[in-house]
Amino acid sequence: MLKRTDNKVFLARFMTTGAKQNFYEEITGTDVALAEHFCVSPEYGYVFYSVGSKVYEYDFSLKKSVLMKDYGNRRISVMKFHRFLSLEAAISNAFYTELSRKLAICTYEPGNPSASGVMELYNVPGINGPLRLYKSYEGLGKVVSLTYRER
Repeated sequence: MLKRTDNKVFLARFMTTGAKQNFYEEITGTDVALAEHFCVSPEYGYVFYSVGSKVYEYDFSLKKSVLMKDYGNRRISVMKFHRFLSLEAAISNAFYTELSRKLAICTYEPGNPSASGVMELYNVPGINGPLRLYKSYEGLGKVVSLTYRER
């Protein structure tokens, strides 16, 4: 994601072999210039971004944003797809492959950051379908970073 000084946001994609750029286009979605978090689905290549308490998926075909989740008065502190080292090392492990496709969103209440944290993992369906909750962990503090212990 590239944000210019004129607040226009662009996505540039590169091939992993040869580092050649194969895509460059402006993202014109809802409030994208105000986005706080960006992440890209490793399975579908969908771009997700958050603005305040809202999570959007940007559809490049339609050139518009689709509201995927609104957390109301909660704030989003982390939004990501986790990249596992075991996958990069070409170790075949279905558990890590499946978990790497889950969208992790961590939220908290601004008035109670030490005890209101929630981490949710979502399945991302194809073609702008609604996010499907996979697992939820409550009773956390404000989550500022996520990592996993790999075995």
